[in-house]
Amino acid sequence: MPSAWCGTVGLKPTVGLVSIRGIVPCTADLDHCGPMGRTVEDVALVLGPMAGYDPLDIFSVPSTPEDYVKAMKQPVSGFRLGAPQSFYDHMEPDIETVMNAALAVLTKLTAGVTSHAPLWEGTPGGGTGDAEFYHHDLIEKYGLNYMPPTRPRFERMENPPPTAKPVTAADAARAHQKLMTTRRMIDAAFTNFDLVVVPTTRETAPKINDSLAKEMASASSPSGAAGAATKVYDFFQSTGGCANTSPFDAYGIPAISIPCGFTSTGMPIGLMIAGPHFAEGKVLALAYAYQQATSWHTKRPPLTADTAVPPIVEGKPIPKPD
Repeated sequence: MPSAWCGTVGLKPTVGLVSIRGIVPCTADLDHCGPMGRTVEDVALVLGPMAGYDPLDIFSVPSTPEDYVKAMKQPVSGFRLGAPQSFYDHMEPDIETVMNAALAVLTKLTAGVTSHAPLWEGTPGGGTGDAEFYHHDLIEKYGLNYMPPTRPRFERMENPPPTAKPVTAADAARAHQKLMTTRRMIDAAFTNFDLVVVPTTRETAPKINDSLAKEMASASSPSGAAGAATKVYDFFQSTGGCANTSPFDAYGIPAISIPCGFTSTGMPIGLMIAGPHFAEGKVLALAYAYQQATSWHTKRPPLTADTAVPPIVEGKPIPKPD
């Protein structure tokens, strides 16, 4: 999502291909570490040195070393592509227009695109325990020293509201089992197609002041209040910016976002390409072929040394009730 909204290329590799040891976790069993750059070549170059088994990272998995720059240049004319319909629902009009044009290009480059490409439904979120085991000790030692958008999450985790059902070890184990089942089953979905192509986000990138105001308003809402559902980065909400990307965290498969156009107001739009576990080579190849056939990655904002920096005004928190 950051790549899609910033007009760059970003690759989320197969979970475990790149070590996440030393990275402060959001939700460790969903976290992926991967490169971002201006072009597909940049990302392929950087991925090679990043990839590899780390015995001190419990999420790391053994993998076969691969020359990703070489794999990026393989022919794609025989690739069969899927465009799962659920990822195209409720797109903003500008994104729909750009995606239709991108699919037309991809159709010419490959063996074709089918909309009959369902992926595993009901993808699970990460277990609360994943965040708790890391952050609990920090909170006990240093307090809730988190930014406003993040703090309510840990407040509710440490001190659940009276009406909330505390998460149990059984809940965490159940969520983990569902996640592992999803990751075991997802590759079987790639039967009649090799890769899937979807919009990285279905929404236009928000203006920073609007985003800050929305985050601050959510952060200041009482625990469990309706306002808490307005967070810009509420991953699994159907209206959230991460609605299309978060399932791929659960799938654990490689996905790349590449520039594919702009909205009518000049905001960048991303095209996401994903494949089965360890299909980074094919994912990079299709992304590279699309990049070669278009010029979106060459577009740059008209910035100069004299460009005025717009003021950033943080939204004021909503007062909490007495």
